[in-house]
Amino acid sequence: MQGQRRRSRERHVRKRGNKWAVVYDEGRDESGRRIQRWRSGFKTRREAERELTEVLSRLEHGIYAQPSSKTLADFLEEWLQAVRGQLRPTTWSSYKMLVDKHIVPRIGSTPLQKLTALQLNAMYADMLERGRRNGKGGLSVRTCGIRTP
Repeated sequence: MQGQRRRSRERHVRKRGNKWAVVYDEGRDESGRRIQRWRSGFKTRREAERELTEVLSRLEHGIYAQPSSKTLADFLEEWLQAVRGQLRPTTWSSYKMLVDKHIVPRIGSTPLQKLTALQLNAMYADMLERGRRNGKGGLSVRTCGIRTP
Protein backbone atom coordinates (compact mmCIF):
# COMPACT_ATOMS: atom_id res chain seq x y z
CA MET A 1 0.00 0.00 0.00
CA GLN A 2 2.74 2.44 0.95
CA GLY A 3 4.63 1.65 -2.29
CA GLN A 4 1.57 2.45 -4.38
CA ARG A 5 1.14 5.85 -2.78
CA ARG A 6 4.76 6.70 -3.36
CA ARG A 7 4.59 5.61 -6.99
CA SER A 8 1.56 7.82 -7.61
CA ARG A 9 3.48 10.83 -6.25
CA GLU A 10 6.33 10.15 -8.68
CA ARG A 11 4.04 10.77 -11.67
CA HIS A 12 0.65 12.38 -11.75
CA VAL A 13 -1.64 14.94 -13.35
CA ARG A 14 -3.04 17.82 -11.33
CA LYS A 15 -4.98 21.01 -11.81
CA ARG A 16 -3.18 24.34 -11.39
CA GLY A 17 -5.58 27.25 -11.64
CA ASN A 18 -7.63 26.71 -14.79
CA LYS A 19 -4.96 24.59 -16.54
CA TRP A 20 -3.62 21.08 -16.01
CA ALA A 21 -0.06 20.06 -15.17
CA VAL A 22 2.00 16.89 -15.40
CA VAL A 23 4.48 15.93 -12.67
CA TYR A 24 7.00 13.13 -13.14
CA ASP A 25 10.36 11.94 -11.85
CA GLU A 26 13.13 12.06 -14.41
CA GLY A 27 15.52 10.01 -12.30
CA ARG A 28 18.10 10.83 -9.67
CA ASP A 29 21.04 13.22 -9.65
CA GLU A 30 24.63 12.39 -8.59
CA SER A 31 23.76 12.73 -4.91
CA GLY A 32 20.74 10.42 -5.19
CA ARG A 33 18.08 13.13 -4.96
CA ARG A 34 14.96 12.92 -7.12
CA ILE A 35 14.81 15.05 -10.25
CA GLN A 36 11.18 16.07 -10.49
CA ARG A 37 9.85 17.85 -13.58
CA TRP A 38 6.64 19.82 -14.09
CA ARG A 39 5.06 20.57 -17.45
CA SER A 40 1.97 22.72 -17.35
CA GLY A 41 -0.42 24.68 -19.54
CA PHE A 42 -2.64 21.82 -20.75
CA LYS A 43 -6.24 22.86 -21.38
CA THR A 44 -7.80 19.52 -20.42
CA ARG A 45 -7.01 16.65 -18.12
CA ARG A 46 -6.99 14.31 -21.14
CA GLU A 47 -4.26 16.39 -22.87
CA ALA A 48 -2.15 16.27 -19.71
CA GLU A 49 -2.63 12.52 -19.31
CA ARG A 50 -1.65 11.98 -22.95
CA GLU A 51 1.53 14.02 -22.41
CA LEU A 52 2.37 12.09 -19.23
CA THR A 53 1.97 8.77 -21.06
CA GLU A 54 4.21 10.00 -23.87
CA VAL A 55 6.93 11.29 -21.51
CA LEU A 56 6.92 8.08 -19.46
CA SER A 57 7.21 6.02 -22.64
CA ARG A 58 10.20 8.07 -23.83
CA LEU A 59 11.83 7.76 -20.39
CA GLU A 60 11.34 3.99 -20.38
CA HIS A 61 12.78 3.57 -23.89
CA GLY A 62 15.74 5.87 -23.17
CA ILE A 63 14.81 8.45 -25.81
CA TYR A 64 13.66 11.23 -23.50
CA ALA A 65 15.36 14.61 -23.88
CA GLN A 66 14.84 17.20 -21.20
CA PRO A 67 12.96 20.24 -22.55
CA SER A 68 15.46 22.88 -23.58
CA SER A 69 15.39 26.25 -25.29
CA LYS A 70 18.83 25.72 -26.85
CA THR A 71 18.89 26.80 -30.49
CA LEU A 72 20.64 25.12 -33.39
CA ALA A 73 23.15 28.01 -33.43
CA ASP A 74 23.99 27.38 -29.75
CA PHE A 75 24.42 23.66 -30.38
CA LEU A 76 26.61 24.19 -33.45
CA GLU A 77 28.85 26.61 -31.53
CA GLU A 78 29.31 24.04 -28.75
CA TRP A 79 29.92 21.31 -31.31
CA LEU A 80 32.55 23.35 -33.16
CA GLN A 81 34.42 23.93 -29.91
CA ALA A 82 34.19 20.24 -28.98
CA VAL A 83 35.62 18.98 -32.30
CA ARG A 84 38.27 21.68 -32.71
CA GLY A 85 41.05 19.53 -31.25
CA GLN A 86 40.15 16.54 -33.45
CA LEU A 87 40.28 18.39 -36.79
CA ARG A 88 42.97 20.04 -38.85
CA PRO A 89 42.86 23.83 -38.43
CA THR A 90 41.85 24.32 -42.08
CA THR A 91 39.01 21.79 -41.78
CA TRP A 92 37.75 23.43 -38.58
CA SER A 93 37.82 26.92 -40.11
CA SER A 94 35.98 25.60 -43.16
CA TYR A 95 33.27 24.10 -40.91
CA LYS A 96 33.05 27.34 -38.93
CA MET A 97 32.66 29.40 -42.11
CA LEU A 98 29.93 27.10 -43.46
CA VAL A 99 28.04 27.17 -40.17
CA ASP A 100 28.31 30.97 -39.82
CA LYS A 101 27.52 31.86 -43.43
CA HIS A 102 24.99 29.26 -44.47
CA ILE A 103 23.35 27.37 -41.60
CA VAL A 104 22.95 29.93 -38.82
CA PRO A 105 21.37 32.65 -41.03
CA ARG A 106 18.82 30.17 -42.37
CA ILE A 107 17.76 28.04 -39.40
CA GLY A 108 20.10 28.94 -36.51
CA SER A 109 17.34 30.49 -34.39
CA THR A 110 15.28 27.27 -34.47
CA PRO A 111 15.06 25.57 -31.07
CA LEU A 112 17.03 22.33 -31.35
CA GLN A 113 14.15 20.18 -30.09
CA LYS A 114 11.80 21.63 -32.68
CA LEU A 115 14.15 21.11 -35.63
CA THR A 116 12.60 18.82 -38.24
CA ALA A 117 13.84 16.91 -41.26
CA LEU A 118 11.56 19.08 -43.38
CA GLN A 119 13.40 22.23 -42.23
CA LEU A 120 16.77 20.64 -43.00
CA ASN A 121 15.63 19.53 -46.44
CA ALA A 122 14.31 23.03 -47.17
CA MET A 123 17.64 24.52 -46.08
CA TYR A 124 19.59 22.14 -48.33
CA ALA A 125 17.29 22.90 -51.28
CA ASP A 126 17.73 26.64 -50.73
CA MET A 127 21.51 26.28 -50.49
CA LEU A 128 21.63 24.22 -53.69
CA GLU A 129 19.42 26.68 -55.59
CA ARG A 130 20.58 30.10 -54.35
CA GLY A 131 23.15 29.55 -51.64
CA ARG A 132 25.91 31.84 -52.88
CA ARG A 133 26.34 35.02 -50.91
CA ASN A 134 26.27 37.13 -54.08
CA GLY A 135 22.91 35.58 -55.02
CA LYS A 136 24.20 34.26 -58.35
CA GLY A 137 23.45 30.57 -58.16
CA GLY A 138 23.63 27.77 -55.69
CA LEU A 139 26.27 25.89 -53.79
CA SER A 140 27.63 22.53 -54.86
CA VAL A 141 26.38 19.26 -53.38
CA ARG A 142 29.81 18.79 -51.79
CA THR A 143 29.76 22.23 -50.14
CA CYS A 144 26.31 21.53 -48.73
CA GLY A 145 27.65 18.35 -47.17
CA ILE A 146 25.15 16.12 -48.95
CA ARG A 147 26.45 12.64 -49.52
CA THR A 148 25.45 10.86 -52.69
CA PRO A 149 25.60 7.07 -53.07
